[in-house]
Amino acid sequence: MRLLIALALALPSLSLLHAAPVEGAGTPEALIQEINDLLEEAAFSGGVSILIEQREPARALFERQADQLVIPASNNKLHTTAAALHFLGPDLTLTTRVVTNGTVNEAGVLEGDLIVIGSGDPTISGRFNGGNILGTFEQWATELQARGIRAIAGRIIGDDDLFDDELIEETWSPRELGEWYSAESSALSLNDNCVDLVWTAGPTVGSPASWTADPATPYLTIRSEVRTVAEGTETDRYYRRAADSNSVRVTGGIPLGQTNTDYAAVHNPTLFAVTVLRDVLQRQGIQVSGEAVDIDDLDKSAVRQSLTELTSFTSPPLSTIVDIVNQHSQNFYADMVLKLIGREVEGEGSFDAGVRAVRRHLDEIGALPPGWQMLDGSGLSGQNRTTPRCLVTLIRAMMSSPHSETFLASLPRGRAERGSLRRRFGQTARSRAVAGQIQGKTGYIGGVYALSGTLTNQAGVEMIYSLVLNRYESESTPPLQLLDAIAVAAAASTFEADAPLRPEMAAQ
Repeated sequence: MRLLIALALALPSLSLLHAAPVEGAGTPEALIQEINDLLEEAAFSGGVSILIEQREPARALFERQADQLVIPASNNKLHTTAAALHFLGPDLTLTTRVVTNGTVNEAGVLEGDLIVIGSGDPTISGRFNGGNILGTFEQWATELQARGIRAIAGRIIGDDDLFDDELIEETWSPRELGEWYSAESSALSLNDNCVDLVWTAGPTVGSPASWTADPATPYLTIRSEVRTVAEGTETDRYYRRAADSNSVRVTGGIPLGQTNTDYAAVHNPTLFAVTVLRDVLQRQGIQVSGEAVDIDDLDKSAVRQSLTELTSFTSPPLSTIVDIVNQHSQNFYADMVLKLIGREVEGEGSFDAGVRAVRRHLDEIGALPPGWQMLDGSGLSGQNRTTPRCLVTLIRAMMSSPHSETFLASLPRGRAERGSLRRRFGQTARSRAVAGQIQGKTGYIGGVYALSGTLTNQAGVEMIYSLVLNRYESESTPPLQLLDAIAVAAAASTFEADAPLRPEMAAQ
């Protein structure tokens, strides 16, 4: 695996040997001027914080408000994933156990409860089962039947006590709790703690859209107000539910002739998982007398007496989980990883404990700035604070760490086949030519746009950069256009690593 990652990292650099050169800044001073011209043309208001450093020899090439505390949006995931690799290692796996406090009688009846003990694994989903969301649960049912279990006299209990019961970070927008990107974090989870909804347009403009759910479960109630709109209309669907509710109001539209898939986040993922598991067991012929229950509603000591393991599921390695977090900016995975860090490092599976561990990591590598604040693993909170210098120092440290290959491979690459940069840098022939030289973690929440990572210029000079816009407004240059133009300017430059630059020139 490490060899494959190393080859993947090497290939873009090798391709540069055969790429036709494009026009670019021939000196560091010319790059500084090009970036300043881009900023002047934008005529923006709001905050634009930038740091671009050369890796070797280490020096600043451009900095503007590099020590300004900024809202990082999903660049916060760099804090999370770097700490996870540092403290836990890329080979860590998580095992979810299915146990019982009873015995199986001669008639094949399990006289006791079936208990699923969560491990903080975010991967029980269709993502690793060929698209079959219920694949792991169906396999469990098959393995229980192989043990002679034909019925369960007790309950299906979800044990999520590896993590705390703070399912969301309290500063998240209450209007967005039904959206997939606000999914709750529980030590026992299924399908990113969402129900997949496939929407199909009605026969005429204005007619109701139809939908199907996967998994098909009564756990989530959908109240649809979605209507069919004209072809070519830009529209979306919006999911609203109360914090403690599983009744979701869906508004918005779908263009005539289209079918789209969305994801609605559930409340109480533990109860969701065992409710669906109970349904799967019954469909596969195992009768269940008891109800699906969250262990928090029971006498835990009584439930946990004399446990016997019946089956289990082991996750892919942490390296795969980190890849999903950064390549696809997956909020749920990031928040689960933060709680896992807290559990393993601080002995407490909570946002707060995970943040303490991340803070310790940043302090150890000399990246922790005054005023730094982190509230979640994903960056969804608008109260997270970091600086471009912190992010650049973090990336630099990870490039020299034992886990550099895993970390760098998790960063999206411009115009690659996957990842959040796959559709970026396509505006001009110049940007398309150097897109493959740019890797970076994207970030967006309301009023915040960010891009931080590594790039290589046309002379092979490695750079580390962080570009963060807060409350940015411009009538001439959209935010993503500015971020991409700055990254392209650096990647298109042609100066060598030893090109002269007075240190004071870099500071703007």
